[in-house]
Amino acid sequence: MAVLNPPTSALRVESDLPQEAAEAAALAVAGRWSIRRPVTGSGMLLERGRFGWWGSMVLHCGLVLLLLAGVVSALTRFSGTMVIAEGQTIADARESYVDITEMPRMGTAFGEFAIGMDSIRVSYRDGVVVDAAAQMRFKDGSVEGTRAVRVNQPLKVQGKSFLLGTSGHSVGIRVIQPAGDPQVLNVNLGEAVKQGYADTVKMSDGTLSLLSVPDFQRRADAAVDMLDLRDPAVLVAAGSQSVWLKPGESAPVGPYMVSLQDVSLWTTLLVRADRGLPIAYVAFVLVILGMLARWLDPDGVVALKADEDGTGYRVWFRDRHGSRAAERAAAAVASAIEQGRGGD
Repeated sequence: MAVLNPPTSALRVESDLPQEAAEAAALAVAGRWSIRRPVTGSGMLLERGRFGWWGSMVLHCGLVLLLLAGVVSALTRFSGTMVIAEGQTIADARESYVDITEMPRMGTAFGEFAIGMDSIRVSYRDGVVVDAAAQMRFKDGSVEGTRAVRVNQPLKVQGKSFLLGTSGHSVGIRVIQPAGDPQVLNVNLGEAVKQGYADTVKMSDGTLSLLSVPDFQRRADAAVDMLDLRDPAVLVAAGSQSVWLKPGESAPVGPYMVSLQDVSLWTTLLVRADRGLPIAYVAFVLVILGMLARWLDPDGVVALKADEDGTGYRVWFRDRHGSRAAERAAAAVASAIEQGRGGD
């Protein structure tokens, strides 16, 4: 019988036990090892770790899937930024993004759906933003729904994840110009300053500057919990003239008549899409399961063969994956033969 070709390692046992007695001793200490080939007059072969062998197959399948996930990610990854205000609905289209940093090399970048934000709440602790929660909605064909979204719990639609980012005040104003129709504008104040949030609006014949101050009494100090105060005063300036307005108030500012209609919140949405991620998750699970199976049931081979001169035995062993299980089993077999018994 071919024992191991070539043998990896071997132990020499000097014993005058008959072949049958030596094999009985080997079987008595074999434990979870099984005879995979019939016992013959020339020796015997023990194997174990079929579960571990399958674990190796699962592990290698997981590694192949990880490679596939990397390729799919490289071809389908998308990354961009949206800005959305309370009460606003926007479609997933190129013009809805303020910035796109990565486009997929294969497949479409945009889907036939729209998202909206009903409300958002920003939580503070000692003047520092610690959390944000938004009530969002989506329309995907005939399917509509709402989701409670938090900083680490994004809205997911058609493989895209929409994560909450930075926030600020959004003001709705109605501007009457000296010549022309009234304009209704929704302005996201995008610059965070010491007093609150600021931005400018280009008009046909000038510029309007807007500054929201959540706490009017402390407008010279650092704002605290700015986004938690929902009725800030807004400073509207045109040229050298300026006026403070609260929601519902109107006043002339330079050549314009400005009405402050409402103040809400806007937020950035970090949009990510990676179709390789689900494959990577499955691959990761397979790798873990395969490694666990190999660790719980390591596979190896132990072979027992009598020397040709009849003065003893050779106990060959081969371990896989560095487990040393076969080496320990071979030592137990050799010890049992030397003692002339099969162990306890």
